[in-house]
Amino acid sequence: MRYILWALCAFGLSCGYRPVGDINTATQQVQNRLFTPKELIDIQLVSGSCRISAGPADAIHVRVVHRYGPADKFTATLSEEDNLLRLREEFFSLARSQTEWTIEAPPQTKFRIHSASGDIILTELTGPIEVESVSGDIKVRGTTGKLALKTATADIDLVNCDGDITAETISGQIRLKDGHGAITAETGSGLIRAQALDGTLHFTTNSGPIKSKDLSGQLSLHSNSGDISAAALHATGPGFFNTTSGDLAIGLAQAPAAEMTLQTVSGDAVLDYGGAPISGNFLFYAQVDRGEIIAPFSFDREEQHELEGHTYQLKSFTRTDDLPQILLRTDSGRVELRP
Repeated sequence: MRYILWALCAFGLSCGYRPVGDINTATQQVQNRLFTPKELIDIQLVSGSCRISAGPADAIHVRVVHRYGPADKFTATLSEEDNLLRLREEFFSLARSQTEWTIEAPPQTKFRIHSASGDIILTELTGPIEVESVSGDIKVRGTTGKLALKTATADIDLVNCDGDITAETISGQIRLKDGHGAITAETGSGLIRAQALDGTLHFTTNSGPIKSKDLSGQLSLHSNSGDISAAALHATGPGFFNTTSGDLAIGLAQAPAAEMTLQTVSGDAVLDYGGAPISGNFLFYAQVDRGEIIAPFSFDREEQHELEGHTYQLKSFTRTDDLPQILLRTDSGRVELRP
């Protein structure tokens, strides 16, 4: 709701800045401002795009370019107080226009950004960053600080980002590549695509798929009704893969070093060792008459159990060592271990 409020209302604060140079023409308005470094830059945009990158340690440079038609009325408001710099844009008409914000700031600067429909691009920053957007995409490159990113219908794209990262969207996609840290990604109906990540990774979707490659660390991947795939997985920490009505396809780059669980209610769960040594305690659950268990070795134990009002077949074997424990379970589908 607050997105809608500030997208429709005007923002205005008195300015305190040092001019660098302004240009005004019939179709273009340009503002250039220099500010001393601030602890926090607070930005609220309606439809303008914004590019933010690391700059010199002794100044903040803000450039606003607004292209508009004769019926358009636009105001960019820049104000500072103590350790805070506020940037706002106001529209007083519905004429078609385009606004571009470019900001260079010391890399450790903290940012708090709200955008209705403009794209946000952040590069090579080290301070904490919060971004909330309705329909504007968020792209982040080469950051090392804490990230908290949220969109409604737009995509989130992160490359080479390390640290404590949270990315959430309702119906957009999330793409993550080349990162390390505590990384959480959550979508409602969009895809999560992750590659070359290491750390504590937690991915969740409601109805979208999760596609990943070259992950390592402690892993938790969950989807209610989407498929989950992981290729070239380095299972250096515990791994939990769960879906309600989708398939699980997990391919390993090396043998797991810790416990692993693949669990689905209605779907297949396939764990492919890709030629890696098979060692550990393996347990397979499938509902009798609805599920199938496939493994390349004979089982040490085969029995049936009553669980949650249903009858399950349990098959297990131990190879070389009792650890790690590997569990594959389905209600109606196939659980399979591939060598």
